[in-house]
Amino acid sequence: MKNTIKSIVEHFPALALFYRNTRDLLDQRHPPRKTPWGFNFAGHDAMAEGSFEPDETKVVRKLLAGVDVLVNVGANVGYYCCHALSMDKHVIAVEPNTRNLHYLLKNIQNNGWAKVAEVFPVAIGSCADILQMWGGGQVHPW
Repeated sequence: MKNTIKSIVEHFPALALFYRNTRDLLDQRHPPRKTPWGFNFAGHDAMAEGSFEPDETKVVRKLLAGVDVLVNVGANVGYYCCHALSMDKHVIAVEPNTRNLHYLLKNIQNNGWAKVAEVFPVAIGSCADILQMWGGGQVHPW
Protein backbone atom coordinates (compact mmCIF):
# COMPACT_ATOMS: atom_id res chain seq x y z
CA MET A 1 0.00 0.00 0.00
CA LYS A 2 2.79 2.39 0.94
CA ASN A 3 4.57 1.74 -2.37
CA THR A 4 1.35 2.39 -4.30
CA ILE A 5 0.85 5.74 -2.56
CA LYS A 6 4.49 6.64 -3.12
CA SER A 7 4.12 5.84 -6.84
CA ILE A 8 1.03 8.03 -7.13
CA VAL A 9 2.76 10.90 -5.36
CA GLU A 10 5.80 10.60 -7.63
CA HIS A 11 3.57 10.78 -10.72
CA PHE A 12 1.20 13.45 -9.38
CA PRO A 13 3.11 15.78 -7.04
CA ALA A 14 0.31 18.36 -7.30
CA LEU A 15 -2.04 15.82 -5.69
CA ALA A 16 0.34 15.41 -2.76
CA LEU A 17 0.61 19.18 -2.40
CA PHE A 18 -3.18 19.50 -2.42
CA TYR A 19 -3.44 16.81 0.26
CA ARG A 20 -0.83 18.48 2.50
CA ASN A 21 -2.38 21.93 2.11
CA THR A 22 -5.86 20.61 2.88
CA ARG A 23 -4.59 18.65 5.88
CA ASP A 24 -2.78 21.71 7.20
CA LEU A 25 -5.87 23.92 6.82
CA LEU A 26 -7.97 21.38 8.69
CA ASP A 27 -5.30 21.14 11.41
CA GLN A 28 -5.53 24.87 12.02
CA ARG A 29 -9.15 24.46 13.09
CA HIS A 30 -8.23 21.99 15.85
CA PRO A 31 -8.37 23.91 19.18
CA PRO A 32 -5.61 23.67 21.78
CA ARG A 33 -6.19 21.57 24.89
CA LYS A 34 -5.37 22.26 28.53
CA THR A 35 -2.46 20.12 29.74
CA PRO A 36 -1.92 18.63 33.21
CA TRP A 37 0.82 21.27 33.66
CA GLY A 38 -1.59 24.17 33.20
CA PHE A 39 -0.71 25.40 29.73
CA ASN A 40 -2.69 25.06 26.49
CA PHE A 41 -1.28 22.81 23.80
CA ALA A 42 -2.19 22.10 20.18
CA GLY A 43 -0.56 19.68 17.80
CA HIS A 44 -0.48 16.23 19.35
CA ASP A 45 -3.09 14.65 21.62
CA ALA A 46 -0.62 12.52 23.62
CA MET A 47 1.46 15.60 24.39
CA ALA A 48 -1.60 17.55 25.54
CA GLU A 49 -2.84 14.62 27.66
CA GLY A 50 0.51 14.11 29.39
CA SER A 51 1.06 10.58 28.09
CA PHE A 52 3.87 11.54 25.68
CA GLU A 53 7.35 10.58 26.96
CA PRO A 54 6.32 10.70 30.64
CA ASP A 55 9.74 9.71 32.00
CA GLU A 56 11.60 12.10 29.70
CA THR A 57 9.18 14.90 30.58
CA LYS A 58 9.86 14.43 34.30
CA VAL A 59 13.61 14.53 33.70
CA VAL A 60 13.40 17.64 31.49
CA ARG A 61 11.17 19.49 33.95
CA LYS A 62 13.58 18.65 36.78
CA LEU A 63 16.55 19.90 34.71
CA LEU A 64 14.66 23.04 33.69
CA ALA A 65 14.39 24.05 37.33
CA GLY A 66 18.14 24.76 37.34
CA VAL A 67 18.48 26.77 34.11
CA ASP A 68 17.54 30.21 32.83
CA VAL A 69 17.24 29.42 29.11
CA LEU A 70 16.20 26.42 27.02
CA VAL A 71 17.75 26.20 23.55
CA ASN A 72 15.68 23.67 21.62
CA VAL A 73 17.12 22.78 18.21
CA GLY A 74 14.49 20.77 16.38
CA ALA A 75 11.71 22.10 18.58
CA ASN A 76 9.00 20.26 16.65
CA VAL A 77 5.58 21.54 17.84
CA GLY A 78 7.06 23.02 21.01
CA TYR A 79 6.32 20.40 23.65
CA TYR A 80 9.47 20.98 25.70
CA CYS A 81 9.44 24.69 24.87
CA CYS A 82 6.01 24.94 26.47
CA HIS A 83 7.23 23.15 29.57
CA ALA A 84 10.12 25.60 29.88
CA LEU A 85 7.95 28.62 29.21
CA SER A 86 5.38 27.45 31.77
CA MET A 87 8.24 27.45 34.28
CA ASP A 88 9.12 31.07 33.41
CA LYS A 89 12.23 30.14 31.41
CA HIS A 90 13.38 32.00 28.30
CA VAL A 91 13.25 29.81 25.18
CA ILE A 92 15.20 29.83 21.94
CA ALA A 93 13.52 27.42 19.51
CA VAL A 94 14.81 26.31 16.10
CA GLU A 95 12.36 24.50 13.82
CA PRO A 96 12.47 24.40 10.00
CA ASN A 97 9.39 22.27 9.27
CA THR A 98 6.48 24.54 8.28
CA ARG A 99 3.78 22.38 9.79
CA ASN A 100 5.61 21.98 13.09
CA LEU A 101 6.43 25.68 13.08
CA HIS A 102 2.72 26.52 12.79
CA TYR A 103 2.01 24.57 15.99
CA LEU A 104 5.08 25.87 17.78
CA LEU A 105 4.00 29.47 17.13
CA LYS A 106 0.37 28.68 17.96
CA ASN A 107 1.37 27.13 21.29
CA ILE A 108 3.56 30.08 22.20
CA GLN A 109 0.96 32.65 21.18
CA ASN A 110 -2.02 30.87 22.83
CA ASN A 111 -0.25 30.92 26.17
CA GLY A 112 0.92 34.54 26.01
CA TRP A 113 4.61 33.69 25.79
CA ALA A 114 5.51 35.62 22.63
CA LYS A 115 7.76 38.05 24.50
CA VAL A 116 9.88 35.35 26.18
CA ALA A 117 10.37 32.97 23.27
CA GLU A 118 12.62 33.43 20.26
CA VAL A 119 11.77 31.25 17.27
CA PHE A 120 14.09 30.67 14.33
CA PRO A 121 12.40 28.98 11.33
CA VAL A 122 15.60 27.50 9.92
CA ALA A 123 17.53 24.26 9.86
CA ILE A 124 20.98 24.08 11.39
CA GLY A 125 23.77 22.13 9.74
CA SER A 126 27.51 21.92 9.30
CA CYS A 127 27.52 24.26 6.30
CA ALA A 128 25.42 26.97 4.72
CA ASP A 129 23.06 25.93 1.94
CA ILE A 130 19.47 26.25 0.79
CA LEU A 131 17.91 22.85 0.42
CA GLN A 132 14.44 21.46 -0.10
CA MET A 133 13.11 19.78 3.02
CA TRP A 134 11.18 16.52 2.90
CA GLY A 135 9.42 14.50 5.54
CA GLY A 136 7.73 15.53 8.70
CA GLY A 137 5.14 12.94 9.60
CA GLN A 138 1.67 13.65 10.84
CA VAL A 139 1.36 15.76 13.91
CA HIS A 140 -2.14 14.46 14.68
CA PRO A 141 -2.81 10.76 15.19
CA TRP A 142 -5.94 10.78 12.98
